[in-house]
Amino acid sequence: MDARLPPTAAGQVNSGRKRGKKRIGVPEMVRFRLARRSTAPREARRRIRPQLQCLGYVDDVVDELLVAVGEAVTNAVLYGGPGSEGPFLDRITVSLRTDGTSCVIDVTSPKRDWIPGPVTCPEPTAERGRGLFIIDQLTDAWHITQSPEGTTLSMSRRLPVPAARRPARSSPADC
Repeated sequence: MDARLPPTAAGQVNSGRKRGKKRIGVPEMVRFRLARRSTAPREARRRIRPQLQCLGYVDDVVDELLVAVGEAVTNAVLYGGPGSEGPFLDRITVSLRTDGTSCVIDVTSPKRDWIPGPVTCPEPTAERGRGLFIIDQLTDAWHITQSPEGTTLSMSRRLPVPAARRPARSSPADC
């Protein structure tokens, strides 16, 4: 399954009128860059959490997706650089986008040609090798692509039931 969605402008938000299946007032895309250092996974989770909540995911699913984001960003920190362009471009790009049916989170690191080994359940005593296994268990689909910008791990999860069929949020102003 190809989880790639057509790109939209960074920070673009739906207008007040309904267009297709897109959710009113929910950003179609959020994109940010992080320094490739040990604090990047925590910062990525902090910045993605409110977007996932605004998309209507229940807390358990938000937590699962944040674990997957943390694993992807950790892999980018450990294995994703530095880029060939020097330390200035040694950054991780994280983006979240939707198309009305799925939420796709991309994590791009500057290093090109990083190809992971097969995804298997690691031994209980293994110190490494759980990241992609965890991502595989917590998302609907994922894949890795190479481009001039580096290596991108894309993961997707179906959007929850539309808000019209869910109970109202306690504080709709948060979204």
